[in-house]
Amino acid sequence: MQNLDIHSVSHLRFAHPSSSHSVLTVFEAPSGLRQLYFAVPSADHTLSLHAVSLPPSSSIVTETPISTALSSNPKSVCILGESLLIVTRDGELFTFDTLNGLVHPVGEVVDEENPACSGVLDAVSSPDGNLVVVVSPVKTLVLDATLDVRAEIPHAEVPAINARVSWRGDGEFFVVALEGKNHQLRGVVVDRECATVKTLDIDSIANIKGGHLAVAWEPRIGGFICLSIGDGRLIFFERNGLRHLRSDFDLPFVAPPLMLSWSADSRILAVVQKFDAKKTTVSLFMRTNYKWYCKRVVQVGDEVLMVHWDEDVVDSMALFTKEGFALFTRFRVLPGTVFDVMGGAHAFVIDGINVCVSNLTRAVLPPPMNHGVVKYDDAVQEICGWEADNQIGALLANGAFQVVEIKDCFHRAQADCSTQANGAKICENQKWQFGIGSEATPFLTTRSPVFVARDAVVVVNHASPWSEDNVEPQELLQLFCLSTDGSEPKLLGEYEVDGCVRVLSRSVTNNEIIMATSKGCIIRLKVDRKSGSFEEVASAPHAVSSGAVRIRDFTVSRERCITLVQDENGTLKAFELTAEKSLCISRECTSFCLQEKFLSFTTTSHLLYCVLLDKASSKSYDEDRNEIPSVCDALDSKIGAVVQDSQGSQLPAGKGATRPIDRSSLIVAAIPGEVTTVLQAPRGNLECICPRPIVFETVDEFAKSAKYSKAFSLCRKQRVDMNHVVTANYNMFLENIRDFVDEVEKASHLSIFLTFLRGDVSKVNTVCDAAVRTLRDKNNKGRYLNAILTGLIRREPSDFASALDQVREARDRDEEEGAAAVDYLFVLVKNEEKVYREALGTYDLQLALFVARSSQIDPADYSQELKQLSVLDTEKMKYAIDMRLERYDKALRSLYRCGESKFDQCVSLCHEHALYETGLDLFRRDDSYRKNLMDGYGKHLVETDRFEDAGSVFIRNQDWLQASTSFRKGGQWKRAVSAVWRCEQLSVEEKHDLLDSLVDELVDNGKLREAAHVRLLHLDDIDGAIELLSRDEEWEEMFESIALHCGRKVSKESSAAAEEKMLWQKVAGMILEGADVLLSTLRENGGKLRERRKRLEIVREAKREISARLAANGGPMDEADSDAFSASTASSLVSNLSDVTFTSRTSATSVFTTVSGTGPMSVAKLEKQAEKRRRKAARKRIREGHPREEEYLVGYLKKLVPGAFLRQRVQKMGVALMFIGKVDDVKTLLKEMTAYVDETKLLPEDVLDSEELREATTDKAWLEPGKVVELL
Repeated sequence: MQNLDIHSVSHLRFAHPSSSHSVLTVFEAPSGLRQLYFAVPSADHTLSLHAVSLPPSSSIVTETPISTALSSNPKSVCILGESLLIVTRDGELFTFDTLNGLVHPVGEVVDEENPACSGVLDAVSSPDGNLVVVVSPVKTLVLDATLDVRAEIPHAEVPAINARVSWRGDGEFFVVALEGKNHQLRGVVVDRECATVKTLDIDSIANIKGGHLAVAWEPRIGGFICLSIGDGRLIFFERNGLRHLRSDFDLPFVAPPLMLSWSADSRILAVVQKFDAKKTTVSLFMRTNYKWYCKRVVQVGDEVLMVHWDEDVVDSMALFTKEGFALFTRFRVLPGTVFDVMGGAHAFVIDGINVCVSNLTRAVLPPPMNHGVVKYDDAVQEICGWEADNQIGALLANGAFQVVEIKDCFHRAQADCSTQANGAKICENQKWQFGIGSEATPFLTTRSPVFVARDAVVVVNHASPWSEDNVEPQELLQLFCLSTDGSEPKLLGEYEVDGCVRVLSRSVTNNEIIMATSKGCIIRLKVDRKSGSFEEVASAPHAVSSGAVRIRDFTVSRERCITLVQDENGTLKAFELTAEKSLCISRECTSFCLQEKFLSFTTTSHLLYCVLLDKASSKSYDEDRNEIPSVCDALDSKIGAVVQDSQGSQLPAGKGATRPIDRSSLIVAAIPGEVTTVLQAPRGNLECICPRPIVFETVDEFAKSAKYSKAFSLCRKQRVDMNHVVTANYNMFLENIRDFVDEVEKASHLSIFLTFLRGDVSKVNTVCDAAVRTLRDKNNKGRYLNAILTGLIRREPSDFASALDQVREARDRDEEEGAAAVDYLFVLVKNEEKVYREALGTYDLQLALFVARSSQIDPADYSQELKQLSVLDTEKMKYAIDMRLERYDKALRSLYRCGESKFDQCVSLCHEHALYETGLDLFRRDDSYRKNLMDGYGKHLVETDRFEDAGSVFIRNQDWLQASTSFRKGGQWKRAVSAVWRCEQLSVEEKHDLLDSLVDELVDNGKLREAAHVRLLHLDDIDGAIELLSRDEEWEEMFESIALHCGRKVSKESSAAAEEKMLWQKVAGMILEGADVLLSTLRENGGKLRERRKRLEIVREAKREISARLAANGGPMDEADSDAFSASTASSLVSNLSDVTFTSRTSATSVFTTVSGTGPMSVAKLEKQAEKRRRKAARKRIREGHPREEEYLVGYLKKLVPGAFLRQRVQKMGVALMFIGKVDDVKTLLKEMTAYVDETKLLPEDVLDSEELREATTDKAWLEPGKVVELL
């Protein structure tokens, strides 16, 4: 469904009219200047060779003719390196040096045995200009760049009278087609080395007429050979000479083809046909799914001498005529034109005089199938539509504009709408000849028709040719009124465009058109049908950097209109012309379309993007929230650069906004009123996709407007989570649940809806319950039974009891209905055994038997069981069933109701299955069983790590020893101590032993203060208490403990004063010892901090010197780009410091007392952890010169920064020293700490990179003892 549109068109006269000159070749000069060479033989047998620079060169200059004597007219001019090889019909060979303009004769092609067979039929050079194939009547010569004969291939049978040569695009193969005197056709395929010669399978072609020979090899690797056999048929061959039958086709216009030419990208095949002396056509064909379509026909009132395709600018064609005219046309391949007529989207594909119509709303048919064909009077060039009246206008090759009216046939799904159905009619008298082609050129220059009203059309007229001063041609917008009485159209007005129109389109705003020009301007014009005037509404100069290929607009409000432009480089931009805003949406766009609220576009990354036009939206796709950006929001924020980074990525769309597509697929159309987007792959096959953002947005709109049937159908068709129908407006859905059931109606559809509900369990259960209540009210004779069962089973947990009640009711109405309900339950639950167990759990043995018979369960597995249950008493039956189903709580209650004879069994059941809470409730008045159960319950709680609850249970059971053990395991040491003293069965010594073990546990867990508390208050061990507090450096707590102990001893013992004195002396010694350790730590860490800081400065200075030397020598400046700091070179840059490791001289205490952020842990535990870290670090010794030395130095310096815990130690130690009167020691401690902090302040900023580390240089709390010292 692709059409061939014109991107730009220009023409010029390159030579004066002459009946004798002929265009020979286009030569690409070394300077990049494209030149056309043509020869003019004169009456005195001399040849004038002319060169013309082709646009868009800097100027159009005809060089001075160069003359040389010739024996006959020239046949061909071939590119040979930097020169041209001129070949005449008589076989003379000349070289022309394009640099100095000299002509040299170099030889001739002569058959000495048969002079009549001398001469040259064709000569063509290879694409690289290093080989030339020269064909004479009897042989084919392959010449190299020095004109030496590389190979000579004789012709079989009779001499040839006509020949054509064509090279493949890569220059590895060429084909020679020959025609004999009796129109016999022959052909050979030869490789570049002339080692392999394959014969074309021409003998298999029937009814060959001959007389007009043309051949062209498709440039792409693996391309086909196209051969014309003179009767309007084009035959295709593969490289091995065999036919490729699927590509053969007949030309639609009856005239012999004179020339075949492929575009550089092999997408377009140009066929030149001559009808008479005043009419020659160039038909452009494209292939889709092995079907050839005639996309455009260029009619020329002159003989076409050459068709040249530009290799650099794809799809750019130049035509040269015998009268000296040149037409330069650049095409663009766009998806098929789509118009919304007859209430549906119709795609119109041009094929010669036919326009193939496909009703996309009705069905998307794979090409070349279609719903009908509209026939025009001549070949269709371009089409436009006026959807309001279902009219399609076409600009024909003869310059006429013809309008047809689409009939209802394409819309109805009826049998006679075949490809031959008459789906349109020619509107009466609606065919006009514009007659606005320039008289100075034989080419039709009218293009791009656009309806602005039912009877008014705007066309672009190429008004002027390229001038010799390289002035770009000017173009006119011309407004015509189409008369209904058959007269010529009336020219109402003109608008002169500054430059050329690249793309023109009708705006969504009435009576307005939008266009982009060759100078990058975007212009919006308002067209007045009555006065014929054009009024410029808004414009954006220099908005498009390269040629625009498509332009569309959309309205957000009455005052706001956004224009979208795609250029040939793939940039898709949005413009708000009136507000002078622009936004770059993508830099790799290949096609785009507007669909409802969305902009969809494809990219060279083979992705389809969906972007909202107005307001952004956040929807859930694939269980993730995804933000879909908005074009208008981005324009309003004026941050266009945000949506486009330097690498050319797309808008920041969520995962749900993109989806992969087939390679190089383009958007054909977005079907109005639906969620479908039609894509076409390069080969022509179509793909219909439904982008998820559009689907979700549409479901959301349907649900919010209570169109539940449409919302459900779309979810079901697109496999969308049914939750979106509910969550769009949850409260409204619950209020309208009855309307939802009425609209969806079918029980199977309601079952599907309930089955696929997901999300919040409470909401799912609420919806299921509401749906079940509604369905029960409407359940006439079991119509909605399956939907009710689905709702009951779908909720969490499933309501099997209610579901089985529904089965019982269905069985009572009709046994077959009941059996069907059971089968449906099996499908829902996917476990027949589980359904049988649930039925058995209702204690209805008849229902269980009914379910079992409907299942695949072996009767031997349930018949005996049900028989045994049927003879038991009711409570015993329930007990047996509950034990079978492992419902032990219910089984215990049933067993209890069997009487006192079963109480012992009840207690055993409680112990076996941990049913203590139920057992205690049942035996609340029976203390004999209750005490046993409580003891088991406490042990069970201990096993499940519920120690506090276990202790409470043991206290209730008066078991203080086990209560103490439970509290100890739960960390409740105070309650454990209290429970120990309540154990009346223990002696004082045994209680002390238990308290000693508790102290050991507290010490192992790092709770030294708590252990000291037990030692002091409960064991009366003051020595042990202060020993524990000194290990934790809790000096103030130690002072308080001594005071408390001595206070209790004063009234009891006379020796209390002596003991107190001894204790204070012991404490003072502990404090001084701790101060010495702390001072050693501060000095050692300060020294290591200074040492590592200086080492870091040396390493960084060495790196800076090497970077400077590398930069001076032209090497990489970034050290990451060089190997200057490898392990082999770094050692030569270091100083003569001693061997350094990060752990060699670090004490265990200093390592862990300086870790930043360490909590209030005991010194004993810190030392234990320090030893483990020191062993681990010793295995990773980092020496000087290591490539990662700088990284490790920075990390180690961070560890040496005095942390909060070390600062607290210093503060506590200062207070303790003041308490015992050691003022000088306080001064020494603070002096060392000050030096440590000052050294820390010298560290680089990248070391102190966190607030916690920087706090070490600003915190002054540790200096508080120093203030008192200063006062004293």
